[in-house]
Amino acid sequence: IIHANSPLKAAFTPELGAVLLLGHVSAVESYLRGVVRGLVHVDEHTGFLASPKPLTYFAASHNERGLLPEALLESISFSNAATVSITLKEFCGITGMGNGNFPKELRPVFDKYSDICQMRHCCVHRFGLLGASNAHKLGLPRGSPQIEKPLSLTINTLEDITSILQKFVLSLNTYIYQDVLQRTFSRSNSYTFDE
Repeated sequence: IIHANSPLKAAFTPELGAVLLLGHVSAVESYLRGVVRGLVHVDEHTGFLASPKPLTYFAASHNERGLLPEALLESISFSNAATVSITLKEFCGITGMGNGNFPKELRPVFDKYSDICQMRHCCVHRFGLLGASNAHKLGLPRGSPQIEKPLSLTINTLEDITSILQKFVLSLNTYIYQDVLQRTFSRSNSYTFDE
């Protein structure tokens, strides 16, 4: 968040806005990688699901053992909500995820994350211009005057994006935590011990 008295506020440009947007989405992607990596290390079920996943020879020979789960995700980009859902299902077995599905209570934050990712795509792939397919996915009407125009991100818009991404991460983190805890508890209760 750019504070009112920050010198950055006076120097703010649309290009800087695009860079900040990229940084915010990149931080969420790093968080997601960290979640998968962490669960592979501490959750037996996630370790089981990740164990048959292929790993390149380069990654296996150059990464420390603790970073190998991160290397499993080298070809995965979390720049859209569907990939987040599929990866959380395939690697971690998170309930309600996969095949583009999201748990009902997470649908609003996933939808907003998708919108932000569309803006990110414009910054990365179209030098900041809003493409027709991006506009369509954002729900803009046909012939919208914003198509093929540069994104004009303001400080207020970026603060909104920051809040949305924080809510996405917090909501997803809570859901994953509860889901893993529930299945761990259920599995521990299914074992019997001889006295």
